[in-house]
Amino acid sequence: MGDHEADAGDGGEAVVDPGEEHDAQGDGEPQAEAPRRSQRRRLVKAKAEDLGEWSFFQEHQPGEPYEVVVRGEGIGDEGGNATKIGAAITKIARLLEDLVPGEVQIAALAFGNSVHIEFRPSKEEERRAEKELEQARRLQSEQKAVVTQAQEQVVKRTLERALTNIQLSTALAADLIETSALEAPEHAVRLGTAVAQTYKSLASTVAREHLTLALEAPERDEPVRLSPNKAERVADALRQVTEPTTFIEVVVGTLSIADATQKTFGLAFDPAARKPEAFRNRRLLRGSYTPEVEEKIIERGLWGRRVRATIEVERDRLVSTSTIRPPEYRLLDVEEAIT
Repeated sequence: MGDHEADAGDGGEAVVDPGEEHDAQGDGEPQAEAPRRSQRRRLVKAKAEDLGEWSFFQEHQPGEPYEVVVRGEGIGDEGGNATKIGAAITKIARLLEDLVPGEVQIAALAFGNSVHIEFRPSKEEERRAEKELEQARRLQSEQKAVVTQAQEQVVKRTLERALTNIQLSTALAADLIETSALEAPEHAVRLGTAVAQTYKSLASTVAREHLTLALEAPERDEPVRLSPNKAERVADALRQVTEPTTFIEVVVGTLSIADATQKTFGLAFDPAARKPEAFRNRRLLRGSYTPEVEEKIIERGLWGRRVRATIEVERDRLVSTSTIRPPEYRLLDVEEAIT
């Protein structure tokens, strides 16, 4: 789709679901899957396919603007706090540009107990889209009574190219903002590193400054809204996918030495014991242990025994600009499992 298929900002980024990780230590389980790349390009293409119909262009023009309304403390009828307004404008514009690369321009700014900002495509982008739309009209007018599937596809693809960046990006942003806070990480991860980071930044700003943001989108009758309360929940949820996570689990299994020189252990899960969700696809863990834990294991003769182990898990962020590292496991404490 020309400019819309450019995958700027996704270079090298990777996404992986911790539930899809498998043991890659030669214990007979499936090898770890290669981290998935951002799906942003595919999602932009899918959105273009949805919008790129004649019915859409009967109601919408390439140069039309889309309004963002910001309400909150420090914004009145005749003006408002420049820092708050500037931060909101910058963050939402950055989100639109990260979703679909291209220049986003402000067409108008007005106050009325809120600030109303109109975003529109650049003149160059508008001319490009109008040219594609005119081409689609010409192709359709040249078609004969019997239209082949191939001819229909050519017109369809031309209509998709007639969409502007701002039409696609506002539609995608509305989908993202409408998503619940619980589902926001999964949705943002599919759109890639830049989008996840920018959406977290936008949500943090909206929550911190007690703002409410309403965004128009071309396929919606009503704007989507991001309130301070929802923004706070979204920001908290997104931190889980943009920052490393460390947590502790207690598991039951048979303890063995994986490598005495490197001070690494193996723990084969007890099939009859409860297994935490973080380990649902694993039968075996391998990780490190400290000299203090080693001393306790030797003193109590726990090698080869069924034990209750306290494991610290350090998991890489789910969105990364580099290859996702596999989780690291550290044995913090161990005792014999009585039952």
